[in-house]
Amino acid sequence: MILVRLLTKILDELIARCFLALDFLWSYLAFTFSPYGWLAGPQQRMRECQVKLESPAQGPSGAGPEKLCIMVIYANHLSESTKLTINLWNSLDFKVLLVNNATLVGGDQERLAALAWRVFERINIGQDIGAFKDAILWLLSKGYLDTCSALAITNDSLQWIPGRNATQLATEIRHFLDSTDHEALFSHVSYQVCRHYQSFFQLLKPSVFRSRPFSDFWLAYQPISNRRHCILKGEIGLSKKVYNDLTKVKVLYSTEALYECLLAGPLAQQGFPAEELLAWMPSVYRTQRLKIHNPALDVLLHAAQRGAHLPASQLACLADLIESNNPTHVAAFLYPAYLDCPFVKKDLCFAGSFTLAQAIHLYRAVLTSSLGHPQIQSPLFFALMDEYGQTLYAKGTPLGHQFAKFAALRKGLKVGFVYSPTFIL
Repeated sequence: MILVRLLTKILDELIARCFLALDFLWSYLAFTFSPYGWLAGPQQRMRECQVKLESPAQGPSGAGPEKLCIMVIYANHLSESTKLTINLWNSLDFKVLLVNNATLVGGDQERLAALAWRVFERINIGQDIGAFKDAILWLLSKGYLDTCSALAITNDSLQWIPGRNATQLATEIRHFLDSTDHEALFSHVSYQVCRHYQSFFQLLKPSVFRSRPFSDFWLAYQPISNRRHCILKGEIGLSKKVYNDLTKVKVLYSTEALYECLLAGPLAQQGFPAEELLAWMPSVYRTQRLKIHNPALDVLLHAAQRGAHLPASQLACLADLIESNNPTHVAAFLYPAYLDCPFVKKDLCFAGSFTLAQAIHLYRAVLTSSLGHPQIQSPLFFALMDEYGQTLYAKGTPLGHQFAKFAALRKGLKVGFVYSPTFIL
């Protein structure tokens, strides 16, 4: 019986690897022969939306913006979260270049034009990373990167948290722009595969975005519509070739910052309630069922089961868990709750990290904390709660792909989130 299970596991792994290889080959061929692929450039894939609208966001005709933000979305309707994100960058005097990998309908194109500096609709080849490439090459061709003083790169994979958290981010951005201590600002860093800065929030100074490695990377990158390619050659490839060589980098939401925050809190002397920390984190049930040994998780669970507090010496287990996994999932709500991070990912339930009920409940908690109690009855509060709930339900959970194994492989889905072993040999 054990031998049969082992052989079945080996066969499943072989089938999965073969499928992923063939899927990449198909994606590469589709890119090569598509009229919007290998032989095309930004001018073929992007179409500027010409909306006749006098808007302060547009600025004087021909004026070169001093600070730029590239924002990529994939939407048919303009969400509250996207509007809040654009408004934040506008409040910081950034000109927002928005690229939509879909088509807005129902008058939302006009509403978006009132907020953004430039709006493009794009043929969706290469997903977000492909849109980043086209936007950057367009800016290069127009000479805007030669004159601007800062470049932000972001997308709509994040659900916004307005209020105190957003205000704190704006303060951090202003401090970064006014200081000479750092040349790049990132929200999150991940150590999966290798150290890389996650692509949904990056803020760069001219020493980075005018550098030869930066422009060479985007000129060479091929926007193939394959998830593994976008991650390995896009997000991770950019860090390998450009960001990992930088020495003056700041990460806003990190295990170091979380550790210092907890140690500086009012509970530092008596220890931190393990059960409270665990409540903000992904479920441990799959990890336990699969009997994955993780000493750091054991420390946290043992303390939580006893209703105990973690002393300072044991808080390292929390950093260990975050650094051994994807921080945007393990710390998805820890960072908003304790570090005032103003966003959470929209794929938390789709990836199986949180249940729908848990994610909606925790988002309500951090949104309430950030807005303050007088605002929790406001139309904005209810609009954001409804929007996030609808987004999570629309994406679904891994269970929706239980009879579509190959589709799940293509999207990187497994049975659900599990905590990795603390040390992987």
